[in-house]
Amino acid sequence: MRTPELDGVKIESYDQLIDLLKERSPAFFARKDADKLLKSVKLHLELYQEYGHRTHLERGEVAKLAKELKQSPTTLKRYLRMGVMPKIYYWSNMVSSGDKEKKLEALRAKLNGVTTEEEYDQRFSSLYFSDERSTTANHRAYDESARKFFQFLIEYEESGLLVDLAKRLGIGKSTIQAWLDGTQLPTRIAYATLIPQERPKKGFKWLPKKLNHITNLPEDFIQVPVEIITTQNILDVLKQLFPLNTKTMKKWEKELGEMSQEIAFMYLLGLMVSDGGFKSDVDYSAKSELFVSRKYPWSSTLGKGFCYTLGMIGLYAKRESNQEKVRSDGRVHVFKKHGSTASPVLMWIKKALLGLEASENKKNVPIKAEWILKMPQEWRVTFIQGLADGDGYASIPRFDTAITTTTNIDFFVRLLESVGIESTIDDDRARIKKQNEILKARDLPLFRFASGRQQILEDMCEIIKLKPKGRQHVSEDERKLIMDMHNSGLKIGEIVEKLWREHGLPRTTAMVDTLVRREKKKHDNND
Repeated sequence: MRTPELDGVKIESYDQLIDLLKERSPAFFARKDADKLLKSVKLHLELYQEYGHRTHLERGEVAKLAKELKQSPTTLKRYLRMGVMPKIYYWSNMVSSGDKEKKLEALRAKLNGVTTEEEYDQRFSSLYFSDERSTTANHRAYDESARKFFQFLIEYEESGLLVDLAKRLGIGKSTIQAWLDGTQLPTRIAYATLIPQERPKKGFKWLPKKLNHITNLPEDFIQVPVEIITTQNILDVLKQLFPLNTKTMKKWEKELGEMSQEIAFMYLLGLMVSDGGFKSDVDYSAKSELFVSRKYPWSSTLGKGFCYTLGMIGLYAKRESNQEKVRSDGRVHVFKKHGSTASPVLMWIKKALLGLEASENKKNVPIKAEWILKMPQEWRVTFIQGLADGDGYASIPRFDTAITTTTNIDFFVRLLESVGIESTIDDDRARIKKQNEILKARDLPLFRFASGRQQILEDMCEIIKLKPKGRQHVSEDERKLIMDMHNSGLKIGEIVEKLWREHGLPRTTAMVDTLVRREKKKHDNND
């Protein structure tokens, strides 16, 4: 018979074996078949003590012994003649205590301190979007797998029996071996190990700049505020976001004009609220997209401005394929599309800066961004320019300028007021219609990259500047010209624009409307 040994220690009694198991593999006693296995060990020890010194057995001795002990002859033959040992010796001796400790030490070194459930929970509590992760479809399965991993760490240290652990934890043998090797950790464990050990400063949480496109694991963490209270909150984030250093960025900078990072950021934010938008990616990461009608001559410039300002916070963006949209009247409009790479930073912008949940659409839900009203005036002006470039207009026929919105009119009116411009709520727009306010909008300037709109605003201001002051005589030629236009079906605003564009005559809608009314009244009286 072979001498029974456990982890290099010769076993001389059943009690000694029990003590060693309690010391080195206490998890063994949690097995459902522990009693059955211990009975086999006890039998083997009794046989060893009685027959271990024998070199051979007489014919029929095994059969007689089996009858006396009421045991299977086959089992006794395996123990006495073939030198087979009970399973517990094989399992326990597969990994020595020294090897087990080395393997655990190597595994723990890969866990970046995430060796307990308490630390695991602490890491995730310091992560932005930590609350939202519990709402994901596979959260329960991921979290259960993580909890099993910590149970594995404890029980492997106690037993070292991988096969046994895999069976009891309901985990595949290859999976639990990969856990031990550290080559394939549970998804949530792998994620937690990448969250920095350092606790973020008060009011801030950790946020990855990006997710690996293959593993979907986080990379390059920064600290972000849970809510925006001061200007410094924004600056603290921007100093962790580094502008792209590419030839294209330098080209755009030369073409569009140099912008500081905070000004570029506020412009981008305004553009995201207006024509730009968010496209959810995975695990609270998002892309940003911009659609600009191809009919505008300045649409390419606006697209470059969008990509440039994204580049100023370290995100790549580019021109993509045109998109067609069919209007309710059946007309097809072609839009130039620009899109960015995905980043959790964009989802943080949506949630923390604009007050929108990941699933909410800015077209249907008003933004919650009162903090912008407390920012420096230059920041607010730039944000307004982003809004106006996307959803603004300037019109000579209407003789007004405005920022359109279906959800944020009150906020836009207060925002314009904060930079000294009076506007009114008119249908779905914050409308600027007083002539002195139009002049202020031009001087702001209201538009940045939507150059065509700014030029219309300039023309309106020229009309205001050059229009006749007070009651002045209108020449017969001009009177006839205006009435001919009116009689041809042109509206008052269209007449104003035509007078300016084609005849260089600066007239306002009020002036033309007064003249038309007077002439019609005169005509009616003559009849």
